[in-house]
Amino acid sequence: EEYFDDLNTRFDRKEFEVSDSIHFADSLKFTTPGGKTVYGGGGIMPDIFVAADTLNYSGYYGALARKGIFNSFVLEYSDKNRAKITSDFKTFDDFRKRFVFIPEEIKSFIKKGEEGGVKYNESQYKHSESEILLVLKALVANNIWQTNEYFRIVNENDLLIKKALNVISDENTYKGILGYK
Repeated sequence: EEYFDDLNTRFDRKEFEVSDSIHFADSLKFTTPGGKTVYGGGGIMPDIFVAADTLNYSGYYGALARKGIFNSFVLEYSDKNRAKITSDFKTFDDFRKRFVFIPEEIKSFIKKGEEGGVKYNESQYKHSESEILLVLKALVANNIWQTNEYFRIVNENDLLIKKALNVISDENTYKGILGYK
């Protein structure tokens, strides 16, 4: 946890430079018979690079995840509130659009974390709050419905998925990636 606290301090001071692309040495460059440029060096490089979005993570968030607090809280929460959730939200789409945790439930989650050995850190919680609440909501959806619903919620803000959907929706870009003219 001290490691993550240090990282959070360094992020706050903006000591990390975030790269939005990957560069290869020209010596690794190879052109396929079809005219596509690829690079050697072991591993696979995607056609389109999307930087990982880790801005909402904090040491507090990481500690909660490592200690299993998200899952243990959601299991208890879902069992206790299953009837109310299925009564208030007749469909998953209704749940996805309208469900929010009330302040008392958030306090219970924080308390669960402290009982599990994760000391509450208000500034780190605030930094990660949107991600914490998104993951909790997705886990509740998984518990009430199925795994598919978990992914439909947890991926709502995923930059990689948004970019992939934009690419496959743009016929020219998609054909270009596939090597069609």
